[in-house]
Amino acid sequence: MLLLWYLFVFISALSFVYALSQRSGPAFIVSAITFLPISIYFAGYNHPIQYIALTPIAMILFGIYIIAHQKRQNFA
Repeated sequence: MLLLWYLFVFISALSFVYALSQRSGPAFIVSAITFLPISIYFAGYNHPIQYIALTPIAMILFGIYIIAHQKRQNFA
């Protein structure tokens, strides 16, 4: 079980770094999807650490923004 946890953290971090370096919207969405199990785990806490659960939403919104921005640049 712990191996899966590390696997999700590694894939999420790797795809997040790739998305930042390449400004890739789909990579942000992949990073958000792989971060979901981690965020669901932390959503049960009563401390401010529970706001980690909002991270995938921010990643998805940023990925959609990048995709829309790239389409707008290619269209103009």
